[in-house]
Amino acid sequence: MAGRTIPGQIEIRITIKITIMTALPLVQNFTLAGLLFFALLLVQARTAASEALYDGHTVPHWQAALKDSDPKVRRRAAYALGYLGPAAAPAVPALSDALGDRQLEVAWYAADALGHIGPAAAPAVEGLVKVIEESPGDTVLRRNAVIALGRIGPGAKGALSVLEKTLKSEDAETRVATAEALGKISRHESSQKVLIAELKPAGGPGPLAAALALRGSKSADVANALIAVLDSPDADLRRAATETLSLCGVSAIVPLISAVEDKAQSRTSQTRVAAVDALGRIASSGRKESEAALPHSPGQSELLLLIQQRLVPALIARLADPDDGVQASSARAVAKAGLTAVPELVAALLKDDARGNAGAQMALGQIQPYLPPGSASADFVDQKKLVPQLIETLRHRDPAVRVAGFRLFAELGIGKSGAAASDALRAGLTDPNADIRRHAAAALARLEQP
Repeated sequence: MAGRTIPGQIEIRITIKITIMTALPLVQNFTLAGLLFFALLLVQARTAASEALYDGHTVPHWQAALKDSDPKVRRRAAYALGYLGPAAAPAVPALSDALGDRQLEVAWYAADALGHIGPAAAPAVEGLVKVIEESPGDTVLRRNAVIALGRIGPGAKGALSVLEKTLKSEDAETRVATAEALGKISRHESSQKVLIAELKPAGGPGPLAAALALRGSKSADVANALIAVLDSPDADLRRAATETLSLCGVSAIVPLISAVEDKAQSRTSQTRVAAVDALGRIASSGRKESEAALPHSPGQSELLLLIQQRLVPALIARLADPDDGVQASSARAVAKAGLTAVPELVAALLKDDARGNAGAQMALGQIQPYLPPGSASADFVDQKKLVPQLIETLRHRDPAVRVAGFRLFAELGIGKSGAAASDALRAGLTDPNADIRRHAAAALARLEQP
């Protein structure tokens, strides 16, 4: 039930923004009337938030429905309040009472709703703890209560002792949810160790839940543990581990490169492809960060430096990998790095290495969607002095290399420095290869733009 949105949320945000903008001049003048007006507007904004609707009804309606004699109505009310999330905070006491509903599904949804209300549900901590302690046979209710405590966060510190006991639950998903909750409430030292341990058992939902719960960790220990499960026969677990690794950022780059480069070949092709995929996702996030910073040219972050100095070269090297799957995955991954990868890709294109050359062509064929608009490209290309190498590709003896060079020249915003390639580009207009002629015309058209 994660990711719920509140109907009317946009209107609420607009109302709050307008009221604050309207009141700001008054507050700045420090007049009593202005301050009172500002307070009134804030009350109105809170009122608007409390009027969030689910199925046409407000929080008070669904709160009252929790007392209905029909269990189906009560269950729907609990679900509706969870859907409304933080706006349903006034219903926390009623939802706490609903944790003891004789209809288990009502209690399940009540616990879930408290979790979606979040920190404002802190008054329900005692009730959630009681559920965990007194409902040992209802795995779903206990797990939902544990998840709710985690979402409440530091306000649930009163539940730490019971959660520590719940780490020994016989249910793997409950153990994982407990470890995750402990991490959210107090950055508990056992949390990460338990989640890493849960990655190891084969079969069952525990490893998958643990891989997802580790998202956001920046630990090298976590990265190494996730890499160890990339060879799992469970496709869902591999995908979850790959996604989590891609979110580990700096801490995952070196372990992933090690897995991809595994000279002893103890890693299977499947593992290496998954590791390459994770590196590609990290490269993509670095590209977005770099493009956002490019107009201002600030110092590079540790992530961007690692991508440029370690990640991209490692992927370029894998363009010559003897395994077709690793080579194709590396081409896709390095293309996601965008401009950062262009210099090394052009250099690889010119090397006397047939397989690496083919991999570079493959990558360049996929890089266009990851290139920024022309002006940013021009700044980068001028800085890296790529034009001489690009001109060399335009005159290469291999038609495939020429095609790749002309296409890249057409896709990049080279700027004025591209004038040095005018003769080579015009020669391409009469090339026997139709693709070269097309790309040459496009490149010349971009050069002639003011």
